[in-house]
Amino acid sequence: MSAERFAIKIIYILAIALSLFQLWVASNGLLTQYQLRGTHLGLVLVLVYLTMIHKSLQAEKTNWIRASIGLLGVIAVAWFSSYIVITDQQLFYNASNPSALEIFLGILSIIAILEATRFLMGWVLPLLAIIALAYAFLGPHLPSLFAHRGYSVERLVSTLYMGGEGIYGPPIAATATFVAIFVIFGSFLLHSGAGNIFVDIAFSLFGKVRGGPAKMSVVSSSFFGMVSGSPVANVVSTGTLSIPLMIKNGYKPHVAAAIEATSSTGGQLVPPVLGAAAFLMAEVTAIPYLEIVKASIIPALVFYFAIFIMVDFEAGKHGLKGLKKEELPRFKNVMMSGWNLLLPIAVLIYILVVAKMTPMSAAFWSIVSVIVFSFFQRATRMNWKMIKDALISGGENLMEVVSACATAGIIIGVLNLTGLGLKFSTILVSISGGHLFLLLVLAALASIVLGMGLPAVGVYLVLSVLVAPSLVELGVSVISAHFFIFYFGVLSSITPPIALAAYAAGGIAKADPMKTGFTAVKLAAAAYIFPFIFIMQPSLLTLDGSLLELGFDIITSLIGTFAIAIALQGYPLKGRFVVIKRLIAFALSICLIIPNGIISLIGLLILIILLAPNLKNIIKFGRLTSMKRGA
Repeated sequence: MSAERFAIKIIYILAIALSLFQLWVASNGLLTQYQLRGTHLGLVLVLVYLTMIHKSLQAEKTNWIRASIGLLGVIAVAWFSSYIVITDQQLFYNASNPSALEIFLGILSIIAILEATRFLMGWVLPLLAIIALAYAFLGPHLPSLFAHRGYSVERLVSTLYMGGEGIYGPPIAATATFVAIFVIFGSFLLHSGAGNIFVDIAFSLFGKVRGGPAKMSVVSSSFFGMVSGSPVANVVSTGTLSIPLMIKNGYKPHVAAAIEATSSTGGQLVPPVLGAAAFLMAEVTAIPYLEIVKASIIPALVFYFAIFIMVDFEAGKHGLKGLKKEELPRFKNVMMSGWNLLLPIAVLIYILVVAKMTPMSAAFWSIVSVIVFSFFQRATRMNWKMIKDALISGGENLMEVVSACATAGIIIGVLNLTGLGLKFSTILVSISGGHLFLLLVLAALASIVLGMGLPAVGVYLVLSVLVAPSLVELGVSVISAHFFIFYFGVLSSITPPIALAAYAAGGIAKADPMKTGFTAVKLAAAAYIFPFIFIMQPSLLTLDGSLLELGFDIITSLIGTFAIAIALQGYPLKGRFVVIKRLIAFALSICLIIPNGIISLIGLLILIILLAPNLKNIIKFGRLTSMKRGA
């Protein structure tokens, strides 16, 4: 057996072991917090370094330097992780007087985590961590606004490695429990074939209407986001099918890529997983998980409604039709062939909402139900190979999330130790002069900039310490503040210059990634406005108040989103003064979205008058008998 094949076998075995370990934990496996977190992070990091070794051996010319780093990484991780597990709670008590060995192992852990994160995700997050570490040492030499007394290597390393607020703090606590089991659930659901059912349902429902492939992309990505949450993974999974179809249907390559990138990014906002950030938000804010899920419903609805309307108007503007009937699956046939694969989602919701079991238990029994329900039909039965592949995929999918959270733990540990998090919030409040709207703009910009290149969980963890406290200080509710920063952090996936989802989609479409990114921003324009609204109207998150008031706010928000699409696309406006009409439509969208009954009703009335001559074009979703190309 070659070294490369041996390496991949070891990787598969370890990935399966990691998934089985997390399943055991979710089924009430009893471990102390240090044993759980140490084993969880250790298994993930060893898996990362084994992957590094495999990629080095897989290269056309073996990269022995990288392979050596990978081997050293495996040894280092095994050493400092086993020390955590063996010493257990005693390590915490030693933090005030660490031994030389513990300091050495702490330094090893920091280096190993940063290198693992760099290998998987590039330099953005590791550089933030390195800057944070440098800040901990250079405090006495910085301007008074940022200055602190400075910390020794011993104090810093003991805090990060041995304390409860560093590497093994809340971020890894969340990934070792909630996040891991839901990632594995998503893997089982997709390997059962449910992902294909999501795509086929979207095709059967929307393939025939104008811009059918684009609408299919929006709908299937929203379904897929329930179990994925990674915009790049979503793009790769659904975009390889939807992007070529959109281009064939007449969408320009950069537009097709932007539609897929935007739709896939929204997956991080879809309950119940929210790109695994829902569980972290519950940990950080002490708000029950079910309340977080409830708060995510309206933001996700508005996001996908906005994208759906934008792609419909894009199709209407260029005369793009849908696909031929014979090219599409029938909804009845899709449901008959895969209805049982959708039942685990219902099981998950039932256990969480009705039975009120813990999220970990809900995910565990939902995974069991995936296997059980797959046997309801001969064609969908999961065999041992499918189960093994799901376990392998679940373990491998944890690498990026857990590495990002471990690095975020380093950053958060430094922020808490030096007090920079509180200072940063004070700086934002000071710059804004105490004006909430200006602070919101600054917080949105900070969230987008700090979130560029990071997964949802990494984005949220950093922003929850740096930005959210400033909003709470000016009277914003905790849940609104945290959803605000999370929403904008998610949007960084399509916001140039980094825009990871746009780069991934642009690669499939062979389109300019920057052009794709800016088009994606246009498509998601309403999403950049809506977070300001649920700051002013927290009931859109909490779903409190009378049914009539809540219904009115939701409907006017959706109509306002509709008006934004009209303003940006210029469709279906015709005749003279179109530019002026578009400006009026944008102004009316703000009136509709602002939570004020009288202003919203006036805005709605004026919008109806503005659009009256064009209502036929708005509601025309003509079915396709042919395709128009090259728009």
